[in-house]
Amino acid sequence: MGWSWARVSVVAIALVALAGCCPDPDPPDPGDDGRLRCKMDPSTSYRVTVEGTAQYTTEVTGDAVVEGISYSTGGNSLWVDSPQQPFSATVELEVGEYFGSYLHGTVLNGSILVRDKFTPADGSASTAYELTCGTER
Repeated sequence: MGWSWARVSVVAIALVALAGCCPDPDPPDPGDDGRLRCKMDPSTSYRVTVEGTAQYTTEVTGDAVVEGISYSTGGNSLWVDSPQQPFSATVELEVGEYFGSYLHGTVLNGSILVRDKFTPADGSASTAYELTCGTER
């Protein structure tokens, strides 16, 4: 007695029926709501070499949410939880003090823009750093 394709098909169908076709996909992570997590550090914090003014700003579009922003106030950092948008803070910095911010946010449809700008008091050129996180093109 030999094998035929009909017998092989019957055996394959029986195995699929017993074991199931495919393994079940991993269940979704209950904490994953599909939102993009944004953690941005636009200027990577550095010490200024001249006195000047630091301005930290954020803007959102769509359903983007800024959960919090930390920015340098000279010798310290200040954390603002769930800042009202658009957000802006201006700080006078002395030589040797830190300049920079760090932002946490989420977005499903939209974007978050964070901008750090330093304007030297001596009139030399301003320095600006800007990052965007989002789903808009």
